[in-house]
Amino acid sequence: MIFRNGFIFFCILIFSSIFNGCSSNNNQEITKLNDPSLIPSGKEKLFRLTGGNSPKIQVKRNGKIFEFAARLNEAFFSQDELRNLSPEVIKLNSTHDEFFFSLRNGTRVIFALGSLTVFEGSLQMEFRKVDGVFKVKIPGAILGIRGTRFDLDVSPEKSIVVLHEGKISIESTGKEVSLNQGETVSISPDGSHIDVKQSSEPTNNLPDVFRKLPPEKLKESIR
Repeated sequence: MIFRNGFIFFCILIFSSIFNGCSSNNNQEITKLNDPSLIPSGKEKLFRLTGGNSPKIQVKRNGKIFEFAARLNEAFFSQDELRNLSPEVIKLNSTHDEFFFSLRNGTRVIFALGSLTVFEGSLQMEFRKVDGVFKVKIPGAILGIRGTRFDLDVSPEKSIVVLHEGKISIESTGKEVSLNQGETVSISPDGSHIDVKQSSEPTNNLPDVFRKLPPEKLKESIR
């Protein structure tokens, strides 16, 4: 009986420490810097800032969170978590492939070699040349990218992809769906609902971010 009670108490301590650890992460201290050069570098450079007027951003790197006004050519590394705090669109280029994208205010992503995880927000992306298949991970699905141009909006209710050029494979809940040029797809957060339509059909229901910049202006925007 003593052993059993001791084991239960030990389990409670373990679960409590895990819960407290998660809570402390949610309330993690943010270091605000005037000089971005004070931020330690990461291991592998993947992207650099190519557009934006010293935008205010938040970067989580090596377990620490930094908030600062980014400089032109600011480097972002593998496993960096980036959030755009600026009201303006910020633009980034890949250092490995011919890949450009723009993040609107509130967009939060994590960089990795060969993939990008999007938690929330709106992006415009153009892939001219990719070594293999680049993966964009969103709630409920994984987008397989080669050469293409599209808009992406991720919200708690659903994710919307508007494809302007090329083709995208969508992997979700053990199945794969293809998205072709001129089509739009709506994906539920758990991946159980995937609705593909012609882009002309749902235009009036798209998020405002997709109506602020016509598709033909995308290339100009992301350079």
